[in-house]
Amino acid sequence: MLPKTFSQKGQALILVVAAIVGLVALTALAIDAGNAFSDRRHAQNAADTAALAGALTCAQVIPPLPCNSSPLSDQVTTSALDRARSNGYNNDSIPDTVTVNNPPVAGCNGTNGPYVLNPEYIQVIINSNVDTFFAPIVGIDQLHNCVEAISRVKTGSFGNPASGMGILTLNETAHWAFNRTGSGNVTVENGGIFVNSNADQAFRQVGSGNTISDFIQVVGGAVKGGSGSISPWPPTTGVPPINDPFAASVAPPAKPGGACPSKHITGSGNHTINPGCYSGIRFTGSGKLTMNPGLYWIDSGGFDWSGSGEIIANEVLIYIDANGGEFNMTGSGTLTLSPPTSGPYKGMVLFMDRENTEEVDIAGSGSISSVSGTFYAPASQVELSGSGGYTVMDAQIICDTFKITGSGNIRVRFDEDSVYQTQLPPEIELSK
Repeated sequence: MLPKTFSQKGQALILVVAAIVGLVALTALAIDAGNAFSDRRHAQNAADTAALAGALTCAQVIPPLPCNSSPLSDQVTTSALDRARSNGYNNDSIPDTVTVNNPPVAGCNGTNGPYVLNPEYIQVIINSNVDTFFAPIVGIDQLHNCVEAISRVKTGSFGNPASGMGILTLNETAHWAFNRTGSGNVTVENGGIFVNSNADQAFRQVGSGNTISDFIQVVGGAVKGGSGSISPWPPTTGVPPINDPFAASVAPPAKPGGACPSKHITGSGNHTINPGCYSGIRFTGSGKLTMNPGLYWIDSGGFDWSGSGEIIANEVLIYIDANGGEFNMTGSGTLTLSPPTSGPYKGMVLFMDRENTEEVDIAGSGSISSVSGTFYAPASQVELSGSGGYTVMDAQIICDTFKITGSGNIRVRFDEDSVYQTQLPPEIELSK
């Protein structure tokens, strides 16, 4: 009797069918998972832009207010929801919900992050539901996503646009943009030196004097000769260049009405002048000149103090227009000079027009009693010299190029409260 044989016909068909079912299942999983992943990315982008939209609404309020103050908080929420809606998330509770929190609360994972309860931060949480096409076969009708974004608003505050820069030269190509010679010591205290020139010898020191600063930053290169020291040495070179930090915030003051007389004061005795427009102010006498507080607009003839007399000029702004001439303070008498304490030019004592290329000369022979404020001369060379004694200025100098000479000791102290201050622009950022 022959043994029985079993036919294997049809087994391949079963395997093919099983493979097809597996492939279909994998394809279905890929489609549903891909849709959920695509929605998650889209929801994250929507949350990011919504958080930034709310931050921008808060940042644009002048004067600055906390983002969670009323009614600003409602405006912040509306802006964020509107931006989310424009990206397809309508906050209608069925396909998605959009929640705006300021300050933030626990996020999608239920944990408290570092931003919780901090009103500088705005949180947007989007919960979305994604309908599935094939997963209902195994009882999964929807997939769920939760994403969050957190933005930060740093509201604008009053400050100096070039904070920490005791001396700033703006020229982008000049050799010896910062040129230090002589035997006196120069100290920049509570601030530093920034040289914007990309020249190989943008910063130069020769002579026996010492230079001390909290920092020295140079776009180009630095050279040193002579026996004097520099601290820190070497300076930080190759730093990125900057634009004039005052260009956007400082406009020339309006010219006062009326005539612009020329004022030349000689001899002894006490003299007083008032704010207004002048075709030059010269004080070459031995007496005392008092400049009352206010704006001194000079349209020609410059400002010159070269006598042995005393100047008292408190809370003044000296503006020299494009054709107004130079600024010269080289007298041997006592000088007291301070800027306005309020208004749009608070902290600015000298403003040389941006088209004025005449020099600014300030000489100290131990006679400067008190000088403070920002000296802003973006197209001018500023020359600071000393010939004995110790000259102290609670000041900031912003100029095209800068030169220091002489044998006197000079100290420039950067004091945020004594220099120009303005409303700094707000900052917004995406923190998460």
